[in-house]
Amino acid sequence: MNRILEQIKQSCREIPSGLMDMIDARGDDVAGHCKRVAIMAHILAGEMGMSHGEVNAVAQSALLHDVGKIVIPTVILFKQGSLTAPERRVMQSHSQLGYDILRAYPDLEKASEAVYSHHERLDGTGYPRGLRGGEICPEARLLAVVDTYDAIRSNRVYAFGRSAEEAVEEIVLGRGKLFDPCIVDAFLRCQPRIESCIAWKKKEGTAECPTRPPSAKPGPA
Repeated sequence: MNRILEQIKQSCREIPSGLMDMIDARGDDVAGHCKRVAIMAHILAGEMGMSHGEVNAVAQSALLHDVGKIVIPTVILFKQGSLTAPERRVMQSHSQLGYDILRAYPDLEKASEAVYSHHERLDGTGYPRGLRGGEICPEARLLAVVDTYDAIRSNRVYAFGRSAEEAVEEIVLGRGKLFDPCIVDAFLRCQPRIESCIAWKKKEGTAECPTRPPSAKPGPA
């Protein structure tokens, strides 16, 4: 995991260090998630036969995909209970916020579109624009799969992570409806390698799971 992450960081020198510092300051729930998604995106893009430059571009977008969360209020970002409708709208605004942040950097224009669209879904049920199919850029369609997989596998402030088998099942259920079928098929081929590269934390303690519904199911918040 560390080796791949270092490769990604070396290839993404144009990312301003201040942006990564702000993501890191949000703690592992944001920074750790972004780094894991970047590793998975790097592996998946390679599996799909993308060029070296395309793989690096996808990994860069993955590292920054949740940059908009640096301005989401902590009380909402780390809330353990269910989000209210207004709170959910604030949480979902991170896609637009991330896009706005990255548009200020000319070198990150392509990444900004992937960040803007990584919660869009093939059938138009995603956000923020309700894009469908080919209207969603390829990088965002790829990020949608690995972002969801990590959200399911990871311990969150509101739910314990679930098994690899459950995560794969969720991804397969969304194939052709929420997620690009070709990307899902490539993901299934490289999923064992992804599992061997990333060690998700196991459940800790004996307390019951928090009450907030997992955003990790297809169409995460």
